[in-house]
Amino acid sequence: MIENLIIIAPIFTIMLIGFFMGKTEIFPEGSGSARALTTFVWYVAIPALLFKLLGNNAFPTLDELQVVLGYYIALYALYFISAFLIAPRLNIEKKGYGIFAFSCSFGNLGFIGISLIQSAFGDEGLRILLMLISFHMITLLPITTFISEISKQESGSPILVLKRAIIHCLKNPVVISLFISLSWAATGIGISPLVMRILDFPAGAAAPVGLFAVGLSLSRVKLRGDLVHAIVPVVLKLAFLPIAVYLMVTYVVEVPTLWANTAVLAACMPTGMASYSIAEQYSTGTKAVASTIMLGTLVSTITLMIAVSLLV
Repeated sequence: MIENLIIIAPIFTIMLIGFFMGKTEIFPEGSGSARALTTFVWYVAIPALLFKLLGNNAFPTLDELQVVLGYYIALYALYFISAFLIAPRLNIEKKGYGIFAFSCSFGNLGFIGISLIQSAFGDEGLRILLMLISFHMITLLPITTFISEISKQESGSPILVLKRAIIHCLKNPVVISLFISLSWAATGIGISPLVMRILDFPAGAAAPVGLFAVGLSLSRVKLRGDLVHAIVPVVLKLAFLPIAVYLMVTYVVEVPTLWANTAVLAACMPTGMASYSIAEQYSTGTKAVASTIMLGTLVSTITLMIAVSLLV
């Protein structure tokens, strides 16, 4: 129990510090400050971490990609069930189907996940997590954008919508960093000690700065709107997805226990802040998504403790 608390407590402590400082005059523009910190994490810290852990290793093997396959089969089962079966039953407007599904399946892997997985499983687990994060961006963002855009009559042909979505995704710093890291890994050259030392600084900042930014962001969020639209995604994200991923990586794909446990723990992360950004972009479901993020993060303090107890 104490060992699990040592893993979990620092993560939520940093988030709480960010949350309460966001309520003070030190950060009068809490959301603006959080956006600046988040930009640093996504454009500098996580790319450095990706290159450090992927670029200095061999190109991912088929066995490692099986973990990704198992995780995303489970995730997309949940995504499409949420979008086309559950969302209509909750009377969500059509352009909000993809956003609702996104909030049911997109986990906070970049901020909470990096810190937790590194504490629980070290660099090996973190390397697997970074591959999962990369496919989050490569696949979830274009599909959600496509579903949201195609529901608008003025969007144009489906092919053009999909093309715009893919181009937008390929501009994402994490996706770009993934391609660079894997391309470098494929050369087998490795990374020099000097470059590794330089990368250590921003890479080491990814988790603490990201967690603080999450706390700052949540300091401006309130539970509001139709809470059913928030509670359902929280239950699906924190209960259904971890169970589905566990079944996939344990009984369908054969991978080492540490990799499987990394995937399951990654599935336990609460809904990430990117969900709110997309909801704002399409001006739909913002209150419900904000409540999902806040409620999911609060509930995850308990569910992550349970998950760590079972997996670590």
